[in-house]
Amino acid sequence: MATRMFLAALTALAAVQQAAGQTFTDCNPMEKDDCPVNPALGSSVSLDMSEKANPKVWNMTAGPMKYGQNGAEFTIRERGQSPTIKSQFYIMWGSVSVMMQAAKGQGIISSIVLQSETLDG
Repeated sequence: MATRMFLAALTALAAVQQAAGQTFTDCNPMEKDDCPVNPALGSSVSLDMSEKANPKVWNMTAGPMKYGQNGAEFTIRERGQSPTIKSQFYIMWGSVSVMMQAAKGQGIISSIVLQSETLDG
């Protein structure tokens, strides 16, 4: 099953219903018959988030995000914010390794999500 990578800083202070809606699908093939073909990652890739995210690789779905000396920084300034980017490609098979620093602060969840268009993880 193809999965897309989501990088997010999610806040646990938001209501459960809001948190459940953090990820989404552009076209769920369980609900539609005419979903586009999934663009696949066709080789190994190493992505360095210390410089501006390439729009051919990442789509920012919720901000804010900036780049610091240690890489991409997802900032939560107020309740309900969930800065998120998603890959423009799908991983049909293989493995994923991530180096990430957990967010400081109470009630903030730092996460990487691998999810298909049917929203299963």
